[in-house]
Amino acid sequence: FLEDSHLEGFCLLGFVTALMVKARHLLHWPGSDLQGVDGASTQDLVTNTLELAYIHLSDSDTKAGLEFSFLDESPWPLTTEDVILNMQTQQLAPGAGYV
Repeated sequence: FLEDSHLEGFCLLGFVTALMVKARHLLHWPGSDLQGVDGASTQDLVTNTLELAYIHLSDSDTKAGLEFSFLDESPWPLTTEDVILNMQTQQLAPGAGYV
């Protein structure tokens, strides 16, 4: 497609920040019995949410393919490193606190 009018008003940085807020709140949800629609555990929801945030920042289809990020030059308080560090922390130590 040549026109992105369907994205008018969409804020990528706001969306990624909202995903990080969601992941952080899920980590501190009282009890760990929250389940997703498909029966996913709270930990699965946290990991999937962080991976979704990373995918939306990534400039390629590969997991290691982050050459630049729109967050690097933005005034938003969230950094690309925040997304990557928290995603990797949850992959290596599920349930670990927000970094």
